[in-house]
Amino acid sequence: MANGSIVKAVAKWTGVIRVEGVKAWSTFKVFDSGGSWGFLFGKPTLKEFAAIHKYMTDTIIITDDCKTTGLDNQVVDK
Repeated sequence: MANGSIVKAVAKWTGVIRVEGVKAWSTFKVFDSGGSWGFLFGKPTLKEFAAIHKYMTDTIIITDDCKTTGLDNQVVDK
């Protein structure tokens, strides 16, 4: 984590991820965030989705061979 602590994964998954119709093959690990976040794309998954982060709007653009879509960062109140 950013503070230097180590959090062990509780599960690992590999397969096709579909987000808004955009598909990519990837592996991700599941961590107990303690409620700090819901889902984070790691660098390997971002590369597979050819992701572009638009910092001004805090939007991620992802694409595959057929489709492109945008994902807005959302803050969810607990």
